Amino acid sequence: MKEKMKGKKIAVGTVTALLLLWLVTLGLAGATAVNVNPTYQEVAQGADFQIVVNVTDVANMAADGAILHFEPSAMQATGITAGVIDQYPIEIIDNAAGTVIFAYAMSPGSFSGSGPLATIYFTADTSAEGEFDLNLTDVELLRPDHSVIPTDVYNGTVNITAPGPGPTPTPTPTPTPTPTPTPTPTPPPAAAVPVLSGTGMVALIGLLAVVLAISVSAMRKRRK
Repeated sequence: MKEKMKGKKIAVGTVTALLLLWLVTLGLAGATAVNVNPTYQEVAQGADFQIVVNVTDVANMAADGAILHFEPSAMQATGITAGVIDQYPIEIIDNAAGTVIFAYAMSPGSFSGSGPLATIYFTADTSAEGEFDLNLTDVELLRPDHSVIPTDVYNGTVNITAPGPGPTPTPTPTPTPTPTPTPTPTPPPAAAVPVLSGTGMVALIGLLAVVLAISVSAMRKRRK
């Protein structure tokens, strides 16, 4: 009887240990993260921008889908691009309601790892200003057997900013009028005095000597 009781205790203990191990493993595995990236960004009024819906550390995913909600008075969705799974696309943009719906599937096969589920493109309104939420709802990740993959969802925010004031222009100083000076009369130039070099001076003296000799000779002839 004691041996039977001991055997039952061992069996219960084994089951309990296995159950605890399973719970610990499940807790460590956790849910797969799906997030809007970047979680926060600033864009100027009228500017184009984009967000990526990412999945992190997913295993055996064969289909994905979600709805992204945005403020239609502040931005308009302009396009969408598929991510790691791009077969059998469903892509619906409703700028009146402010929603983007996307869903994709692959068959055969599945995806494991991290990457984009979809990239969504926007244009900010030219008069919008402030912070606006980008929220994900109805996020579904499915395995090939159609079982649901648990997810943790992280939303995003976009801050639309107005352009800052331009630089203050520096006033241009008014130029002070400069008095026009009265012109001073210019005296007539003095007669130029030729400047002779050494050779010219010798030639001039020689010429004067010749002229002087001729004059003396002429005077002597008159006296005779």
